[in-house]
This record gives sequence, C-alpha cells and structure tokens, in this order.
Amino acid sequence: MPLRMLALVWDRVEGSRDDSKIAIFHNLLLVGEALLKTIAAGLVAAVEDDRNRHRYGLCHRLVRANSIGDWDDVPLSNT
Repeated sequence: MPLRMLALVWDRVEGSRDDSKIAIFHNLLLVGEALLKTIAAGLVAAVEDDRNRHRYGLCHRLVRANSIGDWDDVPLSNT
C-alpha cells in the first residue's frame, strides 16, 4: 500500500511537468514529505510494544502532528 501511495504522488509530479517549474517544485516537496513519513512510519512499526507503551506514545504524537517539523520532534529512542 505505501508504494502505491508514493506512485500516486510521483504521478502528480509527472502531471505537473506541463504546468510550471514552481508546480513541479511543490509537488517534489510533497514526494519528499510522503517518503519521509513512510520511512518514519516504518521505523515506529519496528519499535516493540512494551509495558511503558513507548510505541503508543510515538504513534500518538505522529498521528496528531501538523507538519514535518512535528514528525522531526518525535524521539525515536527511549532515552
């Protein structure tokens, strides 16, 4: 499923090639955001569940994030 999502975002870039360079730039930013979020979701999925519920806390912050900056603030370590 995530690969299909990235393919759809890339199709949007290809469709904007007839438009302007600004439209291509913005759509490439969307590709980068989608790729970053897919990687971060995979990293969180790799965190094992424990009784302190670290994984739940990470998922909770990522689901409620408003921007990439919020995704960057989520710590991927338990220290």
